[in-house]
Amino acid sequence: MPSGRLPRPTYLKVLEGNPGKRALNTAEPVPPGDLTEPPAHLAPEVRRLWIDTLRDVPEGLLRRLDGPAYESWCIETMRYREADREVRKLGLLIKGPDGRPMRNPYLAIARDAWKAAARQAAELGFTPSSRSRVKVENKKPGKASPFAKLKSLTLGDAD
Repeated sequence: MPSGRLPRPTYLKVLEGNPGKRALNTAEPVPPGDLTEPPAHLAPEVRRLWIDTLRDVPEGLLRRLDGPAYESWCIETMRYREADREVRKLGLLIKGPDGRPMRNPYLAIARDAWKAAARQAAELGFTPSSRSRVKVENKKPGKASPFAKLKSLTLGDAD
């Protein structure tokens, strides 16, 4: 398997304005259908996270084919939250089998879940750095970007 950076999907290159000016793959498949409903097999709290966060995803960014990656992000995010809740409840150290203090095993679970969720978030365009590389059209009239005011500001306006 080749090492190095993963290739960026063509649709992301187009949305970014093809910054590398390299030839685009015009034969890249475009999966149909927007991602909508959560799978029925998900736990209720994961389904709720799916629905709540999908509302904030830019229109057309996630397709049905992205469902498993999004599902993984939802599961790992909930796993992190559950492990973090246990760490807060039990503390960083717990009593080991021999009675001596030991690290709470939920710390490792929280760390691993966070790493997995962060990887998926970057793949899905959910992090500030991955989002900064994607441009989407604001299709809803009258809904301005929260950063629109920043464009008109100058250093003299900072009072």
